Amino acid sequence: MDTGTFSRTNYRSTADRVARGLQRPAVPAVAFTMLAVGIDTAVLTLAVWFAAYLTAGVLDQPGLTMGLAMATASLTCASLWAAGAYRLSTLRQPLLSAAYVWIAAVLWTLAVAPIDLWPYPHSSFFVMAAGLLAISLLASHALIGLITRWAQDFGLTDRSAVLVGGGKEAAAVLETMQANNVRDIRVVGLFDDRTDARSPDAVLGVPKLGMTADLVPFARQAQIDVVIIAFPLTAKRRIRETAELLRVLPVDVHLSGLASSIAAEGRGADLITLSHRPITGGRAMAKRVFDAAVACCALILLAPLLMAVALAVKLTSTGPVFFRQKRHGYNNTEIEIFKFRSMYVESADQSARRVVQKGDPRVTPVGRFIRRWSLDELPQLINVVTGDLSLVGPRPHVVNAVYSETTPFEDLVDGYAARHRVLPGITGWAQINGWRGEIDDPERLQRRVEHDLYYIENSTLWFDLWILLRTIPSLLNTKYAY
Repeated sequence: MDTGTFSRTNYRSTADRVARGLQRPAVPAVAFTMLAVGIDTAVLTLAVWFAAYLTAGVLDQPGLTMGLAMATASLTCASLWAAGAYRLSTLRQPLLSAAYVWIAAVLWTLAVAPIDLWPYPHSSFFVMAAGLLAISLLASHALIGLITRWAQDFGLTDRSAVLVGGGKEAAAVLETMQANNVRDIRVVGLFDDRTDARSPDAVLGVPKLGMTADLVPFARQAQIDVVIIAFPLTAKRRIRETAELLRVLPVDVHLSGLASSIAAEGRGADLITLSHRPITGGRAMAKRVFDAAVACCALILLAPLLMAVALAVKLTSTGPVFFRQKRHGYNNTEIEIFKFRSMYVESADQSARRVVQKGDPRVTPVGRFIRRWSLDELPQLINVVTGDLSLVGPRPHVVNAVYSETTPFEDLVDGYAARHRVLPGITGWAQINGWRGEIDDPERLQRRVEHDLYYIENSTLWFDLWILLRTIPSLLNTKYAY
C-alpha cells in the first residue's frame, strides 16, 4: 500500500467517526423565534387584560377587552418579528429583548383602539398595564434567554460546516471566525487534495477528512449545512470545479477570504455566496406542517377510495395489496415508498430495469386502470406523514435507475443528482407540465430534470399550492401513464 492510499484510508476512518457524531440536524433559529413569539403573545394578552380587570373591577365588555388585548399582543409580536427583534443574538440578552417588547407593547396599547374602549380611568389603566407588562416580560424573557443561551452553548443551534482547502488558507478562515465570535457555525473537518506539507492532517484542531472527491459522500452521510471553499479568489478554475461538484448537495456554499460575513444571522454579509440550501428555516417548517396537515386530511377524506382500490387489487390477483420499492430520497438517501400493487407478483420489478410499456402483460387489469389515473400513488400519502416525501417535489426515482437496462440516469443528464437537494414529492412541476409517467427516452428525462431544478430554485408554499391545484386536471393527460 503506497503512502497516498494509506493516508486516504486513515482520513476515511476519521471521516466515518466524525460523520457518526453528526446525525442530529441543527435546531433552526426560527424555532426559538416562534417559541419567543408564542410566549410573548400569551404574556402580553394576559397582562393587558389583567390590567384592565384591576382598573375597572368589573369589565362591562370582557369579550371586547380580551379581543383588544389579543390584538395588542399580535400586532406587537408581528411588528417586532418584522423588525428583526427576535434574533437569537437579541433573545440571549433578556433585558434588551424585554425592553424592545415592552416599548412596542405600550405603543400598540395606545394605538390599537380608541381610548374610550379601554377601562376608565384611562391613566390608571395605562400605568397598570405598563407595570404589569414590565414585570411579566422581565420574567418571561429571563426564561427565554436562559433557553436560548443553553441551546447555543450546548451546540443545538450549530450548523455543521466543512472547509475545502487546507493549510494557511483554512487557518485564516478559522482564525477570522474566532475573531468575529461566530456562534452558529461549527467547522468539523476539512478536505484538501494536497498531500504535502502545505496541507497538514489538522489545522487549528480541525482534522482533515479526505480529498475533495470524498466530500460529497461524507456530506450525504453526515448532517452538513455549510461548505466553505478556502481557495484564493485567483484560483478561478478550482473554485468553478469545486462549486460544480457541490451543486448536488443541499448545503450553503460560500467562498472564504471574507469569513467574518458568516457570522450568525447574516451580519457583515461580505462573503461570496455561490449557492444556498433550497428550503431552510421557517420555510422548511411551514412546508413540513402543510404537508403533514394536508396528507392527514387527505387520508381521512380518501379512505373510502383507498379501501375500494385495495379491495379491487386483493380480489383480482394474488399477492399483497401494497408494493414497496426503494427510491432516492432527500440528499440521495434511500427511502421505501408505498404504492398499490399494479403488477402480477411474479412479474414485479423492484429495480425497474424494464420500463412499463403500453399493453404490458406484467400489469394486471386493475393495475392498468389505477396506473392510468395515478391511483396507485395514493398510499404515498403515508410517506408524506412519516416525512420521507413531500406533497410537492421532484418525483423519487428508483435507486440505481437506468435507461434501456444499462445506462444510469446520472450519465444521461448533467446535474441529475441536484434534484435530490429537496424532499421528493407525490406530484411536482414536471408532472403538471406533461412529464408524468414512464421515462422511455432520454429527452423525457432531460425535460423532467429541467422542470425539477426549476422547482427547486423557485420553491415557495404558494408555488406548492398552485402545483397541487393543477395536479388533478393534469391527470387527464394519460399519454405516458400505462
